[in-house]
Amino acid sequence: MRYDEETDSFTCPNRKRLIHSYDREVKTDNGYTVKKSYYVCESCEGCPYREKCFKGQYENRKIELSKTMRRQTEEAEERISTPKGIILRVNRSIQVEGVFGVLKQD
Repeated sequence: MRYDEETDSFTCPNRKRLIHSYDREVKTDNGYTVKKSYYVCESCEGCPYREKCFKGQYENRKIELSKTMRRQTEEAEERISTPKGIILRVNRSIQVEGVFGVLKQD
């Protein structure tokens, strides 16, 4: 789904908007507090994609996301896509394979 920063909403494949409904702080299993944002679709009635995109119990599609996590994921993607990031990924894959080979032999 595409995100629109100006309206703080998502657009589903059926061109319906999922509007920001509320925020909630959730505590993870390791005790970290995460602020999640919840978005609810205007109306899923008669949607041809409903069976593929929605298996919940609610009337309309509802999604949750952590804006902090989304931002950090985008930053990480940018870093690993740079020429230096590509070199580091290649080197890491080579180094890890050697260690697993030693472990399997022993």
